[in-house]
Amino acid sequence: MTERPVLAEVTAALEEGRREGVAQALSAAVLREGALVHASFHGAIPAPTPRPLGEEDLFDVASLTKVMATATLAAQLVGDGTLRLDAPAAEALPGFEAAGKERVTLRHLLAHSAGLVAWRPWFAPAAADPVAGAAFLPPGERPPPAALRPAFARGKEIVRAGVLAERLEVRPGARPLYSDAGFLALGFLLEARLVAPLARAAEARVFAPLGLASTFFLDG
Repeated sequence: MTERPVLAEVTAALEEGRREGVAQALSAAVLREGALVHASFHGAIPAPTPRPLGEEDLFDVASLTKVMATATLAAQLVGDGTLRLDAPAAEALPGFEAAGKERVTLRHLLAHSAGLVAWRPWFAPAAADPVAGAAFLPPGERPPPAALRPAFARGKEIVRAGVLAERLEVRPGARPLYSDAGFLALGFLLEARLVAPLARAAEARVFAPLGLASTFFLDG
């Protein structure tokens, strides 16, 4: 087996993060001019059976999807004239104007200045739903991803309805506040304008062109 290249500084930083409780498992790969100069895997995956982290394990990148997929797709559509930064978001996302959001623009959503709440547990009604709840079952009881398509679709409907019904906390542009609600709305807006799920659009327009073969949405 070929020995992997390792940078001592990167290894030390990851081990320190693991000891401090940043995460139970961390990994990093560093490339220079296309050549791998570092690859290391630290810690263990706790479930369903604890084992050391390996090079084939995948990570949920969570809010990095905001910049890797949602914001990138928005920039593409603004660049080709499909969307306008200062147009009301409701022009592309009918229903978003509810509860006083008619003046929120695409620029507001991208800048986290729409005046929306930072976060709300929209997952809770999805987890309690008889269909969507299947996606929240423990690993040992959860169906395989392909069988979870109805659960993902129903959960998305529930979250979408919650986001569209949200009221503003302050007027658009009054404050910057990192907001999951704003980027969820932006994702639904992009789906409406592209007439395609965000996952499919990101794969076709961002991940595949960049050669990111292991990057994808887990949405069935």
